Amino acid sequence: MCDKSLLATRNAAAIAIAILTLCVLPYAVATTATDSGADVENLNIAAELQQFKSSALTRIDNLLLHKMPEKMQKQGEAIRAEFLQQLEHCAQLASSKEDIWRFKQCAAEELGNSMKSLGLLVNEAYNGASTKACLIWLNLLLLVPFLLK
Repeated sequence: MCDKSLLATRNAAAIAIAILTLCVLPYAVATTATDSGADVENLNIAAELQQFKSSALTRIDNLLLHKMPEKMQKQGEAIRAEFLQQLEHCAQLASSKEDIWRFKQCAAEELGNSMKSLGLLVNEAYNGASTKACLIWLNLLLLVPFLLK
């Protein structure tokens, strides 16, 4: 609260200065500090969300770029788009600095699910190709005895 002992003077200018310095200015400084503190916290939360998002997308994009065959790229891009939607849902859980762990837990689970799905796609693409190649070679080997007769 405001100290009213300085208001005992009869000078209007002194009273106005006393009110400003003791009552109004500390309140304005405290309000500004609180507002800027909330802004800083929101910026920190946004920075953490963006850092996790860029790290996760780098992992997914590297897998899509370096390991995903071209015929599976569309399916891989669909998994990436679904991950982005789920990440936005997880971002809503981080309403304060204390709740950031909820976002990280949710986003890590979604990243794991997406990487697992992409891994299965890559595995399917390469195993399917090797199975077809093996069948072609097996059929050729089965034809060899007939060719030698």
